[in-house]
Amino acid sequence: MSRFLSYSLKIRESPTLAAAELVRRLQRQGKRIIRFDCGDLLFDTPGEIKDAAYEGLRSGYTHYTSCRGIPELREAIADHLARWGVEADPESEIIVTPGAKFAIYAAMRATVDPGDEVILLSPSWPTYSDCADLAGGRAVFVSMNARFHVDEEALKGAIGERTKMLVVNTPNNPTGSVFEARDLRVIRDLAVDHDLLVLSDEVYKLLIYDGLEHTSLKSLPGMEDRTILVDSLSKAYAMTGWRIGYAVAPKEIVDAMVKIVGSTVTCATAFAQYAGATALRNEGYARRIRDMCDERRRLVLRLLADLSGIAYVPPRGTFYVFPDVSAYGLGSVDLSIRLLREAGVGVVAGAAFGPSGEGHVRISFAVPMGDIVEGFSRLGSFLESLR
Repeated sequence: MSRFLSYSLKIRESPTLAAAELVRRLQRQGKRIIRFDCGDLLFDTPGEIKDAAYEGLRSGYTHYTSCRGIPELREAIADHLARWGVEADPESEIIVTPGAKFAIYAAMRATVDPGDEVILLSPSWPTYSDCADLAGGRAVFVSMNARFHVDEEALKGAIGERTKMLVVNTPNNPTGSVFEARDLRVIRDLAVDHDLLVLSDEVYKLLIYDGLEHTSLKSLPGMEDRTILVDSLSKAYAMTGWRIGYAVAPKEIVDAMVKIVGSTVTCATAFAQYAGATALRNEGYARRIRDMCDERRRLVLRLLADLSGIAYVPPRGTFYVFPDVSAYGLGSVDLSIRLLREAGVGVVAGAAFGPSGEGHVRISFAVPMGDIVEGFSRLGSFLESLR
């Protein structure tokens, strides 16, 4: 049957979702697994957002919507982004999608031609390279520096005649790094000088710590018309299962993305969009989620400091930490599988995040505090057994 499959259907399974599926299989067997693998927040969606979904159902938001999304949500997105200096016409420059992942897919399908190169700052979320492949493009991985910030010379050296797009993710999954003004200036200057599109994934922008502030690439001089901003309600509002993402881009790109949405998924779920508008107009919900994540981050950093043989860069955003475990002599895939089977702790192998991820594992700390303490106790015992 494989002769009937197109190259696009031979794409690899999402490694992060594959790790989650293995965890679920072990859980069905009755094993207690500490879930540091999950790109989800193991918190419930705020009750006020749920109430808004019920209101949407009662008000008749149970039918198809515009492929662009309901006006209420697009207007809420425009108002929300104005806080970061991003101006967007809700009628023509914003599109709502079933999650940010589909926004990335549609954006690349709309702009990347076969043979075009898409530069990814590595380590990077696997979806970027997968979507580049689905569009017929080619992912080019460029390693970040030891602090997980932009390596200017490496980035310059990767830009060639076929380079079409640069993907930027700050705060960054999997590393938790938050790009500084210098990083953004380098990206802006290279994008302008080489006439590149930039896809700026900003889904973790409300999950930043230590008094840092997010800067959107789309707000910088010269970037408004060459930046596709992608965002989502999944992370900062604990709404992963609601599947509400969006993109903000020049009208021509949004118009092309509308055709892709209309030919595939039609629209995001109507009553979930209605609830999303409520979420965006009440950022207090996101602040509560951020404070819960920060409390867990500080606990994780204390526990990491007690483990020998592990190097790490303290995360300043997201709900991930990306420690280097290479001192234990196992590849990241082998280590993560053994850790799961022998200690009941799920993590994601760093190899899933591109060539610069090898030697690391991604740990999510958006889990109950008790699970963090127990999970790190198990992790410490497992690592000690490898010595």
